[in-house]
Amino acid sequence: MITEAAYLFARHEPWVDVVLIDTGDPDHLRTNIASLLKLALPDTNRQQVTTLFGHLTGIVLDLPPHKVAHKIEPIISRII
Repeated sequence: MITEAAYLFARHEPWVDVVLIDTGDPDHLRTNIASLLKLALPDTNRQQVTTLFGHLTGIVLDLPPHKVAHKIEPIISRII
């Protein structure tokens, strides 16, 4: 499952501080938590993910601050 691989990759990377889960379905939440609690991806799979997606830049928080605010403010306003 792609989602599970993404969670495992993110959870076990030393440079990742937070892994966010976005769902309104309690069953999906349980599945996502179960995925996060599994052992790390094997090194071969981690390398594949890095090779496939490591070149990506400009993904929200990689953008300069003046370009990020308009994307993050609506999300923050829903939280607070």
